[in-house]
Amino acid sequence: GLSFIAVAPLFPLIIDDYGIDNATASLLVGGTALAFAVSTIPGGLIAARFGWWRATLAGGLLMSAMVLAPLASSFTILLGLRLLFAAGGATVMGALPSAVMSWFPLRELPVVNGTNIVGQSIGVTVSVFIVAGLAGLVGWRESLMVFGLVSLAGVGVFMLLARTPEVPVGAPISPAFSPTLLLSVLRDPPTLLLGCLAGEGLNVYPDERRTRAEWTMAAHSFGAALQNLLLEASERGLGAYWMAAPLYTPDEVRRVLELPEAWRPQAFIALGRRSAGYRPFDRPGPDLEGSLIER
Repeated sequence: GLSFIAVAPLFPLIIDDYGIDNATASLLVGGTALAFAVSTIPGGLIAARFGWWRATLAGGLLMSAMVLAPLASSFTILLGLRLLFAAGGATVMGALPSAVMSWFPLRELPVVNGTNIVGQSIGVTVSVFIVAGLAGLVGWRESLMVFGLVSLAGVGVFMLLARTPEVPVGAPISPAFSPTLLLSVLRDPPTLLLGCLAGEGLNVYPDERRTRAEWTMAAHSFGAALQNLLLEASERGLGAYWMAAPLYTPDEVRRVLELPEAWRPQAFIALGRRSAGYRPFDRPGPDLEGSLIER
């Protein structure tokens, strides 16, 4: 927020330096706000296409455009730098939700979003209060450069501390973002189902052996239910995929989704419309001779 309206208190100096009127000088704030609004959707598309880390890096560099303020020999150049700042801010805002979702659990998002808004507001307030005095010490162009340097320093900290999860070699790669992909998701949104085991309805035994057997029988029933779900999805022309990942991270699944402690996450089922070019891959037939024993 430091650079957003820091230019406003400097209007008298800018008007005198460039020989412009108040209406023209107001473009430095009004034009920036308009450019930010217009760039928000493209900024989100950039984040979806290239990933939030790259989008945040590129946006942060654009937001640091005011480091070039001392080179603004004309009002047009200064306005161009402000528009670059706005485009960078819109790109960062487009990438912010993905970054926040990857770093914080759902229950902490309200606090994180509130902290972000407070930080921006404090930045705007601080810049308005100190920019005039700073301009008196180093000049109005140099004062804007200082705020740009702060943004540039933030980019450096981001590059050092922010990390994206490593993608294992051979892991499936998500398709590149495109307007067609966006329309397909809006038209046929995919669904991710989580199946859990719970103790409701199970028999209660005083000994561990029968209790363990009861839960094992529940797991058998759960697997049969998921198989029926997959069969029904295929019958309806839907794509379905069984993922056992929750078995390996039950505590994390419960924490992120805020599930009751008594629920035991077992599997994800991804449901959605199959792509037009999908073809089932060949599966080896079962080795019945090695699997069946007659008595």
